[in-house]
Amino acid sequence: MNFKKFIMATEEYSTFKKPIPAPILRKSFSLSFVPEKANLYICVSGLYELYVNGKNVTKGYLCPS
Repeated sequence: MNFKKFIMATEEYSTFKKPIPAPILRKSFSLSFVPEKANLYICVSGLYELYVNGKNVTKGYLCPS
């Protein structure tokens, strides 16, 4: 299973004349084992909130790590 896949909402850009609402990105998957460690990389220029199994795990707005 390849987990290194870039996920994005749209190719369009938001402008003052044509605003595009912020997307909600979701990715569901199941594992047949319990991993010892997992990494999630978020690349965003703005605010975000990260939820894992319904629990908010965001370290802070605009947090780089």
